[in-house]
Amino acid sequence: MSRLDDLDSMISNLDEEEKENLEKAKRAAEEKIRAEQAAEAAKINKAKIEEAKAKYQEAQNIVGSLGIKYEEDTNVQPKKSQNFLGNVSNLRFASGFLAGVVALSLLGGAYLLGRKSYTGTIRNSNSISQTVDDYEELTDEKFYELCDSLKKDYQNRGIYFYEEDVEKFVLMSNINRIAVDNKELISDMIATYSIEDITNGASSLMSTLVNYNNKVFDDTKSNAGFVLISNAIFDPEEKRMTQKIESMVNEIGNSMGDNKKMNQLIYELLVGLKEATTDFSQLEDGTKYALGVTLRPIREIYGKDECRVIVTLDNKNTELIKSFVSEFGDEEEYYSNGWWTGAYQQVYAVLNENQNCKTLTK
Repeated sequence: MSRLDDLDSMISNLDEEEKENLEKAKRAAEEKIRAEQAAEAAKINKAKIEEAKAKYQEAQNIVGSLGIKYEEDTNVQPKKSQNFLGNVSNLRFASGFLAGVVALSLLGGAYLLGRKSYTGTIRNSNSISQTVDDYEELTDEKFYELCDSLKKDYQNRGIYFYEEDVEKFVLMSNINRIAVDNKELISDMIATYSIEDITNGASSLMSTLVNYNNKVFDDTKSNAGFVLISNAIFDPEEKRMTQKIESMVNEIGNSMGDNKKMNQLIYELLVGLKEATTDFSQLEDGTKYALGVTLRPIREIYGKDECRVIVTLDNKNTELIKSFVSEFGDEEEYYSNGWWTGAYQQVYAVLNENQNCKTLTK
């Protein structure tokens, strides 16, 4: 190759580099605009939060005026709800959760934006960095690939399930990310099923997975074969945090028999989930919703003796766990203001916000 050819090659390479720099500059400008829009949205949502609090109180008053309450009848076996929350009667579910639904309706489906920014160079100070260049959108293709991988896993385990329930569960578990990457997918799913069908189907699958994990433990006295909820999470940071929580719950299970150590581990996990100063405080609501399956063994399995008759949780944990895992007979305040209930209500709000939202482009 001649010296002139060498120069032509250098010029060509410079042209490519210039194009690349221009593209990077363009993307940076777009990200700046998105960041400004997100900041403005945050201001608006602050006002929505204040309005929501007032509307929730109004909703509670409305429900109270209907005279709906739970009254235990010792002669009649309570009718069980199909919701995964456990042995919760229909009346108790109505009086406790209906207030949240009515509040959402009064508020007009206010949607609280995710705490994380999915654009820019770093998502938050405690997470791995995710640059614009390596950001992977949760497209329709990626969504259904994730669903298919779960279906295959459940089939291999011999779990009976409805395929559409897996899709509903994955949608709710990744709702915050999907609301950023692919809002039209939410609208399409709602148009196909309805919000109620989505929430009921997802809860049905969660109940199935909880029962499966219980059976695995009964058969093997081990948590090694449990279904992992982290496999349903797409976002890499959310997945990493979910795996960390799964590991902590497994450690709790492995400490059964040593009540002091077990209760210490449970307390550290539950307080860590509630505190605003821990890494767990950054979890998205969809992830918290899915973690209902992961946390359930703490109360149903690990917190009881071998025959599941005597509760082995200490007094502090006995009260704490009620905010994360509801059971029949719990005080209303634990369910209405619970950690998991709050996550569910926020996921529901995102579904409601996107019910009639159609985008022309993705």
